[in-house]
Amino acid sequence: MIKCDICGKVNNHMNLHQTAVFRMMIYVCDDCEESFMKVNLLRIENEIKEEILNRVRSEVKSIYNSHDKN
Repeated sequence: MIKCDICGKVNNHMNLHQTAVFRMMIYVCDDCEESFMKVNLLRIENEIKEEILNRVRSEVKSIYNSHDKN
């Protein structure tokens, strides 16, 4: 028997998923799977947005600093 890491339900069948934040594997029952997937996707989207924003900020600072030196 396997225990769902979200709700604690015990069952013979569980879905194994990787979390977006800590990149760890967790067991998720069928009842919790849809909600978990939505939350996980939102976290992944936020990570990607933050990474893109950081790159843009870095490029803007670099351009600003190069113009400032000239």
